[in-house]
Amino acid sequence: MDDFSAKTDRELIKEILKDKNYFSYIVDRYENKLKKYLFHLSGLNSDTVDDLLQEIFIKIYKNLNGYNPDFPFSSWVFRIAHNEMINFVKSAGAKLSGMTVKSDSDVDVINLLESPVNMPAEADRKLLVEKINKIILGMEERYKSVLVLRFLEEKSYEEIGDILRIPVGTVSVQINRARKIFMQMVIDQKILS
Repeated sequence: MDDFSAKTDRELIKEILKDKNYFSYIVDRYENKLKKYLFHLSGLNSDTVDDLLQEIFIKIYKNLNGYNPDFPFSSWVFRIAHNEMINFVKSAGAKLSGMTVKSDSDVDVINLLESPVNMPAEADRKLLVEKINKIILGMEERYKSVLVLRFLEEKSYEEIGDILRIPVGTVSVQINRARKIFMQMVIDQKILS
């Protein structure tokens, strides 16, 4: 058997279209990335995210023939995950709870937003996590989406546009607005004082 972990997404898709048994390589490649993305964007609990991931991979599997190889596969996968998460939240009758900052590495959202503000060295990181989480929870979904994709998932503007199905110019505008809104909320709530 070939080493499928070394294959590009496009090469792997060609193999999967010949033999669907290789689909597990897609799951292995994207499971953790999608799980992290869903946690950050939705704040859903682990069991719910796992259930949602299962539905996402079923949808990817069923629609693999419809994937256009002229576009990045990862954007196609993230778009499916994003749409499924939004549909799930809507069908559950819940609001998006927002991006949940889960770890100390995620506390650096302020730094990731390339803010000129320096986090105080003496700040209690746990309290800071809670405060940042509260701010993010208060943001509109469209701004949370672009922030998560750009600064936590490190997607390019083009990939974000493809995932969210919006023009690249709109991505740029939404990221700039989201950063300003975020920083204004940090200032208003005196997070860094």
